[in-house]
Amino acid sequence: MLGIIGIIAVAFGLMALAWPGITLGVLVLLFGILLIANLEAGAVAVVWLIGLYALVFGALLVFLGFRLRRYQLM
Repeated sequence: MLGIIGIIAVAFGLMALAWPGITLGVLVLLFGILLIANLEAGAVAVVWLIGLYALVFGALLVFLGFRLRRYQLM
């Protein structure tokens, strides 16, 4: 659904740059088709993606915490 919305947004000129919207839309559509074609591997891939997202987001939060530590209120 997200891929189709991105492609439509580019088609109607709702996005400033066309190529990122089209690229993302096509990639999301291909990923969705692959998930439907192979449900078992798709479920494993989604779990890995969620785990990878959680690790990256957690690392960024730790990094941000160290950077904000310099700006403590006195």
